Amino acid sequence: VFSKKHTVADGLFINLDKHNSHRDTIPEGVVSFKVYDNGGKDADFEASDDGLVLTAPAGYTLQVTGSINTGSCYLSIYDGDASDENHLLWYENGEVPDINLTSSDRNLAIYLRGSSYYCGETGEGFDLTVTVLGTAEHAVNIQTVAGGTIESDKATARLSETVTLTA
Repeated sequence: VFSKKHTVADGLFINLDKHNSHRDTIPEGVVSFKVYDNGGKDADFEASDDGLVLTAPAGYTLQVTGSINTGSCYLSIYDGDASDENHLLWYENGEVPDINLTSSDRNLAIYLRGSSYYCGETGEGFDLTVTVLGTAEHAVNIQTVAGGTIESDKATARLSETVTLTA
């Protein structure tokens, strides 16, 4: 599924398959890509049970951002393979304009579930961006300043963690 493209800007994307779930391993060097429902970028999705389990390279996590409009179908995003205990998002009936979720390890699962009986025949679906994030901790270095002090609440932090500085 992945090509020599490495970012969303290069046009890298994955569509969910209709009536099917699949796994994709993200190759080293991929930075970001789009995930679309089974209708792709420009078409409405068809009601079915579709899933995608993504596995990042060792030492990375996955961040999902974007918007969804599933009608009355269910969109689930899981931290890991797809266990009910690991829901990052479970949504039905309508639109969520801005989501921002990050997995705790290298696996993330996205499922769009619903038959035409439950959620209608089609809907707008979703437009998600997945970004591959490193999990390495980085030192928080405070430079000496004249006339005061600056302190950090952490000595190290991972990418996407918040560090609070006080003066």
